[in-house]
Amino acid sequence: MSRAAASPSLWNQTLLKLQKFFFAEERPYGMALLRITLPMVLMTLVFPRWFYVREMYSTDGAIAQLGSGFGYPNFLPEFSAPIAVALYTLLVLSLICTSIGWQSRISMIVSCVLFNYFTMLDVLGSVSKLTVISGHGLLLLSVSPAGELWSVDAWLKRRRGVQFMQRNLIPRDNRHPAWARRLVQLLIAIIYFAAAITKVHTAAYFSGDQMTYWLVTNINGPKPVGEYMTEYPGFLVLSSYIGFTWEVLFIFFCWGLWGRRWMIGMGVLFHAGTFFMLGLQSFPMVMFCMYLSFVNEEDVRWAMSGLRRLYRRTHLSIIRFAAYGTRLGSASPRRFQITPAMSLMSFLVIALASVALGIEGEKRFDLYGKNRPEGPYTLRELSPEEVETLLADPKPVRDFDKVFSFEVGTLEMGGKLWNRQREYRPGDRVICEVGLNPPHEDMWLECALMNSAGRTLARPGDTALRENLRTFFTFNLAKDLEPGDYSVVLFSRGEEVIRRSFKVLGSGSSPTEPLAN
Repeated sequence: MSRAAASPSLWNQTLLKLQKFFFAEERPYGMALLRITLPMVLMTLVFPRWFYVREMYSTDGAIAQLGSGFGYPNFLPEFSAPIAVALYTLLVLSLICTSIGWQSRISMIVSCVLFNYFTMLDVLGSVSKLTVISGHGLLLLSVSPAGELWSVDAWLKRRRGVQFMQRNLIPRDNRHPAWARRLVQLLIAIIYFAAAITKVHTAAYFSGDQMTYWLVTNINGPKPVGEYMTEYPGFLVLSSYIGFTWEVLFIFFCWGLWGRRWMIGMGVLFHAGTFFMLGLQSFPMVMFCMYLSFVNEEDVRWAMSGLRRLYRRTHLSIIRFAAYGTRLGSASPRRFQITPAMSLMSFLVIALASVALGIEGEKRFDLYGKNRPEGPYTLRELSPEEVETLLADPKPVRDFDKVFSFEVGTLEMGGKLWNRQREYRPGDRVICEVGLNPPHEDMWLECALMNSAGRTLARPGDTALRENLRTFFTFNLAKDLEPGDYSVVLFSRGEEVIRRSFKVLGSGSSPTEPLAN
C-alpha cells in the first residue's frame, strides 16, 4: 500500500478513536457521583457565608468584584441586601436539590450561575483555585445527564412506570454520550499539567523552601503533621520532585486501566498529604469529588459484585438494597402519580418559600443592627494611644527575626541540609545551615564553635547575599578533640543571634541515629 493511501486510513482511525472517546454511549455513573458529592462539599463553603451576605455580596457592604482589578468595575451587577440574600438562599437550595437530584437540570444550571456569580463578586474572600475548579465542574454538570441516575428525578420516573433494569434501578436505554465526563477528566489533567509548568519557574518549590514556609504557618488551618515534617527536609525535596513528575504524567497515563489506578491513587495520596501537612480542607475534598468522573460502568459492576458477595456473608438489609435495589416484579400500579408538571410546580413553590424565609431570617438575625431602634452598630473610635502606635515609625527588624532556622547535621546536598544530628565523634564533619527569612539585606554572618567553658575554637564568617535564603558553615572536628558538650553560635553584627548545642562522644562510643533525615 502506498504512503498516500495509508494516510487517509490513519486519519480516519484517529477520528474514529476521538469519536469513540467523546461520544461512546454509557451510563453516566461518574457524573452522577460527581453531582451527588460536589454540592455537598461546596455547602461547607457556601452556607457559613449566608450570615454575611449583606456585608460581602450586597451594596450595603464592601463588594470587591473580580472585574474591578481589570478596569471593569461594573462587570457584574450589584444588588441591594434583600435581593442578594434572596439569590444566595436560592443558591443554597439549588445545591441541595442538585445533590439529591430533584429538578436536576434546573438545579445544576442555577447552582452554576449563582455560585460563579457570588465567587466573582468577592475576589478578596471567595475566589480561590478550589472555587474556580468547582465552578467549572458545576458548568460541566449542568450540560451532562448526571440527573438520570441515583436521583429523585429517576425515582419519580420509576414511579411513573418507566422500564428499569431488574437489579440496579437503571433504565435499559439510559445511555448517553460520554463527552461531559471526558471534559471533566480533561479539566483535571490540564489543571495538573499547567500546575507543573508553573512549578518549573518556581525555584523555591524544588528546593523545598516553599513547602517549608507553608508547613510552619497556620494560614489554611491546623496541620496535624506539618511542623513535624520540617524536620525532614530531604523528604520535602523528594516529594516536590515526585509531585511534579506525577502532575506532568497524569494527562498521559490517566486513560488506561492501570495508568488510571496509579495516577488516581497517587492523586489521593497527594491531596490527603495537603490536608495533613498543609492544612487544606475543602480543596482536597473538591478534587476527590472530581476524581469520581473517572468511574465507569466496569468499576460499578465490580463494586456491585463485591457488595453482593458481602451481602451473602452478612445479610445486612442496607447492603442488599445497595447491591440489588428493588425488584420490578413486585412493583404494582400506583393510584397517585406525580407528573413532571407537579414536580416542577412543587420545586418552584419550595424555592419561593425558601427565598422568602431567607430574607425574613436574615432580617431577624440582624447581624449588623440595621433594625435596632438606636440604629446600626457603629465603629468604635480608637484611643489616642492606639492611633499613636499605628502612626509611629516602623521598628527596625531584629537580626534574630531575619533568621528562619539554624540547624546542624552531616549531610548537605542540593543546597539543603538533609539531616539533623546532635551527637558526633572526633574527626566528624559538622555542617551548620543558616536559613534566612526573605527579604533581607546583604548580611555578614559568623559562626563560632565553642566548648562547654565558652572558649571559641573556630569562628569563620561569610556574606549571606540578599538573594540567598541559606548559607553554610562547616567544621571538621579534630581527631584529638576532647569528648563533652559543644555548641555552635551564630553572630550578626558581632552579637549573638542563636545557638545550637551538640555532644562529642569518646572514641569508643557511637553516635545515635540522626534526629531526622
